[in-house]
Amino acid sequence: MEKNYIDKIYGNINYNTYNTIQDISGKTSIGVILVKNFIGFPNVAYALACMFCAYYLANDIVKAETHTKDVKKVKAIYDEIIRDYNKMNKVFDLENPIEIHTMYNYLLYKGYLSKGKEFEFSDTNLRDINTLYGANIISGQGVCRHIGIMLRDIFNDKGINSNVLSAFIRPPVITNHTDDNKPEQTIEELYNFVRQHINNEEMRKVFNELIEKVGIIISKQIGNHLITLAVKDGKSYILDPTQNRIYRLSQDDKSIVTDSKDDRIKICYCSLPFLEKHKDIKNIKSNILLPSTTLEEEQLLIQRTRDLCDGNQDIFAQFYNEHSEMYAELTDKLMGMKQRNLLFQNKLVKKMVK
Repeated sequence: MEKNYIDKIYGNINYNTYNTIQDISGKTSIGVILVKNFIGFPNVAYALACMFCAYYLANDIVKAETHTKDVKKVKAIYDEIIRDYNKMNKVFDLENPIEIHTMYNYLLYKGYLSKGKEFEFSDTNLRDINTLYGANIISGQGVCRHIGIMLRDIFNDKGINSNVLSAFIRPPVITNHTDDNKPEQTIEELYNFVRQHINNEEMRKVFNELIEKVGIIISKQIGNHLITLAVKDGKSYILDPTQNRIYRLSQDDKSIVTDSKDDRIKICYCSLPFLEKHKDIKNIKSNILLPSTTLEEEQLLIQRTRDLCDGNQDIFAQFYNEHSEMYAELTDKLMGMKQRNLLFQNKLVKKMVK
């Protein structure tokens, strides 16, 4: 009933119109507060500000943007591509999450899932819209949040329970500017800049401490990387499709996962409310604690799947050719949506998982 009501309100407008309405609501609520002293009835000003702010937040909470007509069209195309992709998993009889993860990573970086058969690890021209994160992969660009979410969508469509997790890895990537299109610097690069250009020892110490606090402490709490959790037959699979790694829970610390190379990353549980539904968080935390496959079985599945991929380039090429028009249509519609200047949840997600 609630969804039908929201559809009736937003189903006949496009995403850009919705964004304009949201911008007006947010800016009006702030503006009324700023000029309240010039209004003869301050209580009325506060009431108006609260009304506009409540409208703005209510739309974000119910994810009203996902009900606009063009978002629903892109989602329908994306869902069809995901369903067709899982037909390939069925053709190859891939049922284990490690097998599915390995083939997905293989096709992703060879461009079979992107327009023009080219995928770039970048977020300079993306559309971070609820329900459409994974669709950016089709348009030819993405970073960990898009790669991890598309794998989650593939799992869930196949009937395998899956969620995404925020994690902290080193070296974290941070910015020292406000222009998202400019290159970013790692923590080490910023330290090098300080060493090269600041001669005063005391000032150098101050800058180094600032870099440490901003880059490490905050990242440790909210994370700077996105990975995918899948659960099947009582086992958990903690997968990193961006780096093609598979993790398992540390025996010493239940917030730490490690891979075969002893790389350790921290799961940032406090970020889960921004990534998944609140009702799923308890299950996610318990699913992480489930046993994993042995390292020997993992390596066997990976090698077998890679060999399968190497021997079936013709099938992947056929899949790409059959869906190239859908890739182009999805990209055109997605890029036609103006990126919203986010104030709350999605902006935080973007900062968490570059």
